[in-house]
Amino acid sequence: MRKLLLATTAMMCGLPTMANAQAAPDSRAQPTPTTGGSETATGSSAQVADGQAAPTSQGLTDIVVTAQRRSENLQRAAVAVDVVSGSDIAAAGVTQVARLNEQVPALTVEPTSTGNLIFIRGVGNFTVTPNSDPAVAFNYDGVYVGRPTGSTGVFFDLERVEVLKGPQGTLYGRNATGGAINVIPVQPKIGELSGYGTVSYGDYNALIAEAAINLPIGDKGAIRISANRSQHDGYLSDGGSDERLTSGRIQLKAELTPDITVRVAGDYSHSGGFGSSVSYVC
Repeated sequence: MRKLLLATTAMMCGLPTMANAQAAPDSRAQPTPTTGGSETATGSSAQVADGQAAPTSQGLTDIVVTAQRRSENLQRAAVAVDVVSGSDIAAAGVTQVARLNEQVPALTVEPTSTGNLIFIRGVGNFTVTPNSDPAVAFNYDGVYVGRPTGSTGVFFDLERVEVLKGPQGTLYGRNATGGAINVIPVQPKIGELSGYGTVSYGDYNALIAEAAINLPIGDKGAIRISANRSQHDGYLSDGGSDERLTSGRIQLKAELTPDITVRVAGDYSHSGGFGSSVSYVC
């Protein structure tokens, strides 16, 4: 480690000398420049200065969100919102909203046999009835999902997930005292042929397989097909707390005119196995 640090220091100390040697003109090889030559020398010096300053110009990557029903930079959004990208969700193996609390602070999700109990900053509804009206609004692809059982089978091939903290207005169909979760899938990409696939295996015979393909339809349309399979054995001795989830999504997008774009989507999800218990663990 000491040798590596010394070598790095020597390289850093040598860089200014090399830059000065390149920028310094050779008076023996070239005559004294005239007025036109002075302009050329000035331009060369500006180019060298720009070349030295370019590598140091860095900044944060823009994250575009639609937390307020319009596209805007996350740093300028006037709401408390956490954003998790689809690549981070896939890398963490998150296939259910119950594991989203691993990626978002101040979020608590407890799965039950009748849906998910969602709390943001400690605010939520402690109810296990399937027809309850939760205090945290769950929105999928811009549509409000009014029942806790409808929040399963959507965590695959995602663009991002937005978690809005605190009371929300009626921008997404209803007001919510706890907050809102917006799940946004990847839309078809017009004129592009692409796809991906991932497979992972773990303890308790855990298997997560996810794949998607994007097919162009001419120059003005595309179709995207994606699917997910997530399963594992029960964590309890009686076989409970297992998972048998199969999900699929198909989308069709077309640019009818320069001002009109139409997208049609259909989703399928089936959850099997024993499922989770109905007790809430603090």
